[in-house]
Amino acid sequence: MLKLIFGLLALSLVVYLAWSDELIEALRNVALKEYFYFFLISLGLIGISALKWQFFLKRIGGKLISFFYLFKLYVIGYFINGILPSYVGGDALRSYKVGKELGQVEAAAATILERYTGSLALLLVGAVSSLVTPQIPLVYRVLMFVMLIGLLLVTAITMYAPLNKLYSLHPKMKSVVENMKKLREALSFGLLNPTVLVVAMILSFMFHGLAVVNTAFAGKLMGWTDPSLVEIASVLPFMLFIGSLPITPQGIGLQEGAFFFFLQLIGASPAEAAGAALLLRSKVILLALIGWLLWLRDGKRGR
Repeated sequence: MLKLIFGLLALSLVVYLAWSDELIEALRNVALKEYFYFFLISLGLIGISALKWQFFLKRIGGKLISFFYLFKLYVIGYFINGILPSYVGGDALRSYKVGKELGQVEAAAATILERYTGSLALLLVGAVSSLVTPQIPLVYRVLMFVMLIGLLLVTAITMYAPLNKLYSLHPKMKSVVENMKKLREALSFGLLNPTVLVVAMILSFMFHGLAVVNTAFAGKLMGWTDPSLVEIASVLPFMLFIGSLPITPQGIGLQEGAFFFFLQLIGASPAEAAGAALLLRSKVILLALIGWLLWLRDGKRGR
């Protein structure tokens, strides 16, 4: 409850800082038809994610799981993430549900690989885009590459370090090492099947390309006349990373604050940046409500 209160306070601060006639007028002028097209982008994002997850599940578990079932689990994940202070809850639920049909080890490996390739693609897109975005201060460009190198370093340690010896470093290392072992198992499959990784990275780049369009569309609805896709791509990793911190449910308040800051950095007005963040949040809430209805329906069916 405290984390939700903190998130709502952070969100209120963003609205307070951006509150203006421009923001109110822009929100009022969003047509239902335009919002419908805006919402379809989110369905496209979920569809790409479900397709990539299905691809991993087939290669790892040898069984083709229904695309529509995986799509539904993703939507239900929005509801689960809305009541837990991170995105892990939705992933855990998706993995558990599929694991009952495929095997928990295989399902977990597929879920980990899906998230890993997505994170790698996001940082690669952000790093390359930041090099050609003069508005981005040098410190952020450096930080982007630090994040990318950090992920690659963690990958190398996970794959080649004697993980069992890490237990003795600190009592809390046990859970870290266990997670690293799971990542090693998943990555080992990927490295032994490079074609699988190539296809997954292609789907990941498609996902993040559409995520950039999603943000630009939100800005356009708020009256931002010339949002640059390359510039948005250069700051998107920061915005998504901050929004994924396990501090508030679904990153509420944190994500809006990140969008409010970084979109202004690349040319949006305070009203345009805050309005875009609020529109994106509205879709998350709508998807969570749909996920809740699907969750209730599955509960009645006993599935």
